[in-house]
Amino acid sequence: MVKTAHIILGVIIVIAAVLAFGYFKITGSPTTVAFLNVEGGDVEVDTGSGW
Repeated sequence: MVKTAHIILGVIIVIAAVLAFGYFKITGSPTTVAFLNVEGGDVEVDTGSGW
């Protein structure tokens, strides 16, 4: 009986982990990787609200 309870608990944990991963994968905002290499001069960044 104890072995069956452990198996059921393990299956529930795996299902919960898969659902949580799927939820965060679907609802998460996309991340854009950006690199800034400044060798000299002035740097201005437009954050989307204009200069």
